[in-house]
Amino acid sequence: MRRRILVIGGMVLLAALLAAGAIWFAFRPKPVPFYIATEVPRPEFLPVYMADYLGYFRAENLTPRFVSGQDVPPDAAGVMLLDLTDFLFRSVAKARGGVVIGVLNARPALYLLSRAPEPDFRYSRLKGVTVLTDDPLTAPETHFACALKAHGLFLFRDVTPIANLPQELHPGALEAGITGYLVTAEPRATLLAAGGRLHIVASLGTALGNFPGAVVVAPRHCLADQRATLAAFMRALYRAQLYLRHYGPADAVPALARFFPDLDPELLPALVARLHNDGVWALEPVLTEEAFNRVTADLAGLRRLQHPVSYTELVDRTLALEALERVRKPPKKAVKPGVTTP
Repeated sequence: MRRRILVIGGMVLLAALLAAGAIWFAFRPKPVPFYIATEVPRPEFLPVYMADYLGYFRAENLTPRFVSGQDVPPDAAGVMLLDLTDFLFRSVAKARGGVVIGVLNARPALYLLSRAPEPDFRYSRLKGVTVLTDDPLTAPETHFACALKAHGLFLFRDVTPIANLPQELHPGALEAGITGYLVTAEPRATLLAAGGRLHIVASLGTALGNFPGAVVVAPRHCLADQRATLAAFMRALYRAQLYLRHYGPADAVPALARFFPDLDPELLPALVARLHNDGVWALEPVLTEEAFNRVTADLAGLRRLQHPVSYTELVDRTLALEALERVRKPPKKAVKPGVTTP
């Protein structure tokens, strides 16, 4: 009799558990599609890629959808990843509406290449030299101008930029001695230096110091209508930044590989190590007013901004501060993709 009672009780308990599971499954929160718009994948976006790779977005009930471009679909939740300098140019031109809600880079991942090794490189060597650069009024060309200014040099007056040569001709022009140096971002810098024909001689980000590069921009309609979803994104992002801070970039290679399928996997460790050693990736998502003003002051000093810009109008740091408040402990070390406990 006792055994029969135990069996019946066990069956009742199992039925109750199954019913509770069915109810939870029926009413569980559905994953929210979250759009992450970028013009092209960039190693500077690694904290976002890490949040996806380590499962932090899934833990926040977000399904990330990486899309090409710089616009989030109307009425959808999402963010745009772009350089703060480019964002300021577009904000002044009023071409796109948006607000910075987080920062990904403490400084740009921009490098100066030469045709010969220069272990004792000095910026004074650039005076009177021609340098291959990106198009005018883009972030790379502007960052180069800011780095020159930090060393008492001025673009055009002291250094002649060449911006109208197609990028595929840059290596040959540098090797032939037509130009003295080349300014380029990653992963192109690593690709050009891989064969030993060209050499990375300076980090422009290191020369600039506290000069934020890539940032997270939220459309204004998302801030108004999707604030809770943006808050979840920021918590996942901050967990990834904490992971990088506590465990280093060892897991960055597989996180990046998905977004750079055409890049030789053997080059990724050197690229990751360089950006980590140069302090490119920000340790937390808060864009401070001091850092913002540093960038705007440099751009204004170079006459790249024709109108004043306001930190309070273009930056909303409340979501980043909330993430710092909510996420107090570093995540556990990953064993394999997607199983890290937030």
